[in-house]
Amino acid sequence: MVLVDASLAKRFASLENKIDKLLVIQAATVPEESVFDFMTAEKTAELLGLKKSTLYGMTCRKEIPFRKQGKRLLFSRKDLAAFITNKK
Repeated sequence: MVLVDASLAKRFASLENKIDKLLVIQAATVPEESVFDFMTAEKTAELLGLKKSTLYGMTCRKEIPFRKQGKRLLFSRKDLAAFITNKK
């Protein structure tokens, strides 16, 4: 029974990640960006399946689109959708 629960949890997490990616791609069709169209580094790393340190390295090398608000890094859902699409 525990094996089934672990398997379901893994599949649910995978589906959740795929839904997040689809939402990011869908956000690219929205013409204007609002404050809700930005994600934190933590959420972006989770969405892309990266460690935060890897994401920070990518921002230092300007490999991924981002914006700074004070000390915080913010990632536009629209820009991430284009990034994900172009990476494929």
